[in-house]
Amino acid sequence: MTNFIDISSVKVPKEIPKINFYKNQNSLEISVPLFEYCNLNCDFCFENHNNKTISKKQILNIPSQIFDSLKEKIKEYQISEIKLRIWGGELFFDELADSMFDIYLEFYNKFLNIIQKNFPNIKIKTTWLSNGVFTKRDRVKKLIKSTGGNFALSYDPVGRFKKAEEIETWKETLNYFEEDIESISITLTKESVNKYINNDPIFLGLSNKIPISLSYYTANPNWEKYIPDDDDIFNFYIWCLEHEKFNVIELELFIKYKIDTERQYLQKICDCKFAYQYQNGQCILDCTKRASYLPGKMFYGKYADMVTEENCTEIKCSLGLLKRGCLTCEHYEHCPMTCWVSIIFDGYKTTVCPIKRLYEHITDDVIQKYLIWRKNKDNVKNRTSL
Repeated sequence: MTNFIDISSVKVPKEIPKINFYKNQNSLEISVPLFEYCNLNCDFCFENHNNKTISKKQILNIPSQIFDSLKEKIKEYQISEIKLRIWGGELFFDELADSMFDIYLEFYNKFLNIIQKNFPNIKIKTTWLSNGVFTKRDRVKKLIKSTGGNFALSYDPVGRFKKAEEIETWKETLNYFEEDIESISITLTKESVNKYINNDPIFLGLSNKIPISLSYYTANPNWEKYIPDDDDIFNFYIWCLEHEKFNVIELELFIKYKIDTERQYLQKICDCKFAYQYQNGQCILDCTKRASYLPGKMFYGKYADMVTEENCTEIKCSLGLLKRGCLTCEHYEHCPMTCWVSIIFDGYKTTVCPIKRLYEHITDDVIQKYLIWRKNKDNVKNRTSL
């Protein structure tokens, strides 16, 4: 029987159905931006990068602040694994002194020690995230190996790189770290989706052995330019099917749903009940506060003043399910679904669900191609350099 978390004590507005949406997976993700300073200025980024201050004291205070913020949740959910995701700003750009890497290592060791001291059985999986635009790669690889971690890149074909040499540097970084790359994250803005479905050469050329993680766009100022619609999302997934990009993590979940005739529980794409982000001395769950400068009312509507850290995920998911029409869909019970903060934004206009439409295109032929890819991926470690 699926072990869902107990939400009986969570209070939500009486007009909103309280839906038990999250399975307890005994794992927490903690995303930690160490500072805001960055060598890029992506058009759609939710950080403004105005703060170029890097404080060693502040960075080294973070582990104890995370522990104080989450120790009760770790006990409540009987956590056995922490996925520590560390980023900036940009942690690795060339202008940073080598001494910053000593600070990173000290930060990691402080976090490791405080967790092991209090929860000795918890495993920590560490990922260092980067935009890839740096050339001093040896010091980065040394840090990754010293922490037993992995490396994750971000990529977007529009609104990210301002110079051709930045793109070339990114490609060189990809090739250098090919054995260490955990995933490549892309953000589905309208402009980027259009570039992908018109065969962006870099994305098209990526090895299908490297997992691709989707970040659904969270509305911010000038959202009208960047927000995709249902057709954009559908067209992106169809393009991925046609080009056998089964390494897109979310797409693989949808295919697994179609394969699984016994309809076992699949992890939801929106797993925010177990995904915290460190911000201003504490760990928070509310996606709108951590990723948008827009008023909460534009996401939660008349319920904005009732949203708390205790109920934000339940309110967000219920509003998303209602707006998307999931409760009356034949796929409702087992579908991995989508990111709800992107859906509940009042500027997102829902039409026909792109995931429901996608299921009609996951044919037996597609499934066979997927199974061949899966077998090759599991048995052959082979990545193509750009």
